[in-house]
Amino acid sequence: MTLTIQTASQEIAITFAQQINLANRLAGEQQFSVISTVLKETNWKLFFEDTLAFKKMPEYCYSNIIRLPSLTVSVFHWNKACLVHRHLDLAGHSIPAYIFALEGRSIHSVYGINSQVEHDVYLNHCRNQLLSPGDIDFVLPEQAHYLYPLEKFTSVHIYLGSLAAADSSLHYQILQ
Repeated sequence: MTLTIQTASQEIAITFAQQINLANRLAGEQQFSVISTVLKETNWKLFFEDTLAFKKMPEYCYSNIIRLPSLTVSVFHWNKACLVHRHLDLAGHSIPAYIFALEGRSIHSVYGINSQVEHDVYLNHCRNQLLSPGDIDFVLPEQAHYLYPLEKFTSVHIYLGSLAAADSSLHYQILQ
């Protein structure tokens, strides 16, 4: 018999991943409702008890806290607005994402993908939402988005798939 001792934050991460993976099997409003509940009921202070190793990028610092084939969860500390982008998995398919605000405020802009011609992606504006602590928003596979922090902003991002690096060859253009 092998005894494995886990920290409280590891136990929370395991439970969190199990609950989100179950929610991933649901559709639409039901999925959003379950994921919202899991995000709001997670003890984030305890979750981040262990030291996180953050990778520094120009727009943000981030740490992948859960990385599974069907789920990637990352925490971001935003320095400035990110570029418009969409989320792709390792196979190059678009995947949905949920953004949960932990600290600070940010504008979250979401765009529908109108069309794509080779590396040019044409977008239509869908919505802007102010994200404050405890707020949740989403990005569907057929959408792109960006965040514009209004102050120091920390958020948790749930990607329903194994997130790949952003494709830097894509050029996003917003149609008027």
